[in-house]
Amino acid sequence: FDIDPVELARQVTIRTWDIFCLIQPSELFNQAWMRADAAQRAPNVLALIRFFNHFSTGVATAILSEQRLRKRGEQSGCLAKLEGGR
Repeated sequence: FDIDPVELARQVTIRTWDIFCLIQPSELFNQAWMRADAAQRAPNVLALIRFFNHFSTGVATAILSEQRLRKRGEQSGCLAKLEGGR
């Protein structure tokens, strides 16, 4: 990746926190995000789920699209730093 792992972690944290802060308690009752009318009942929970899915798909795509095994390893190492690994 062409970005510092700490800065990437910082930006992801800011974005997820912004979405998380919008979630209302009622969005969590009775798994509202799983209902047919989830878009009305739990829009912010769905937004957080979408963000996570989009981000994780992007990460997986970036790693797996790299042809060279060594470069894949470097990218995986960068992600390990994101999760607190050394």
